[in-house]
Amino acid sequence: LSRRGLTAREKDVLSALEGGLQIKNALVDAMKMGLDQVVSVVPSIELHDLAVRGLPTRMLSGYIATMHLLKEAEVFSAIGVSGRTIQRRQDANLAPEPSAAAIDFATVLNRATEILGDRDLAEQWMKEPALGLDGRKPIELLSSRQGAALVKDHLTRMDYGVYA
Repeated sequence: LSRRGLTAREKDVLSALEGGLQIKNALVDAMKMGLDQVVSVVPSIELHDLAVRGLPTRMLSGYIATMHLLKEAEVFSAIGVSGRTIQRRQDANLAPEPSAAAIDFATVLNRATEILGDRDLAEQWMKEPALGLDGRKPIELLSSRQGAALVKDHLTRMDYGVYA
């Protein structure tokens, strides 16, 4: 994996993973990494393991706090969890399904940021109907696995300039 453009903290996590260490919730939490950083440096199989164990609710709360244009309720709806659940379980982990949905959400937002060149533009794109998604908003499609796959495919087509 390329280390260009990574922060020192992201490089440390990557080194630990390459050294054969399994990523643990405690490791992620101890390093104070945001969800967007985790999905950008952690291998897919480790992201699967993180989802199965459950994403720390504090990590999700911290991630949502970084949003400028997306509202908390929109993000919670997209990942299939209520704000009340997050408030009640601040020191716990999410169930596997919402954890996987949160990881998909962060992956999509990171990819959109890469393609569009700006996080605010990516957040705005998530809220706008897209022709390549049959006029649906990307954030609305993220509530299902199939929808997330469609949005990821659409982003790949955008990256290559193929919209049809």
